[in-house]
Amino acid sequence: MNRIAVVTGANRGIGREVARQLANAGDIVYLTARNLADADTAVADLGSPTNLHAHQLDVTDPESIDRLVVTIEADHHRLDILINNAAILYDTWQRASTADLGVVREALETNLFGVGGSRSRFSRCCAGVDTGGL
Repeated sequence: MNRIAVVTGANRGIGREVARQLANAGDIVYLTARNLADADTAVADLGSPTNLHAHQLDVTDPESIDRLVVTIEADHHRLDILINNAAILYDTWQRASTADLGVVREALETNLFGVGGSRSRFSRCCAGVDTGGL
């Protein structure tokens, strides 16, 4: 049985490579990006294998997460792997004493709260599955 995987922030970099490797291993993979066009482009660039699906996902938007959860529940009734790779704002230019708190808040929304929120919402796809990895 193929594993069902979601990789967030997978339109480039490490996330894209993880999605590629999972798909090459035969898993059914949802390659996600905040912008569907970016996800579509990444899937096309990877040769559009039939087990690699582009999907819009913004980890800071509960409705966006729920749309993907509903799709996975309807199509597969389970989620085996969740790779929370989405991240933004590598704010290495900032210093604690002068940091723009708006930038810090935006980074925390995606990089911390988005991960926790998506993990919680995706866990409902995992009823009866060992969720130690989620």
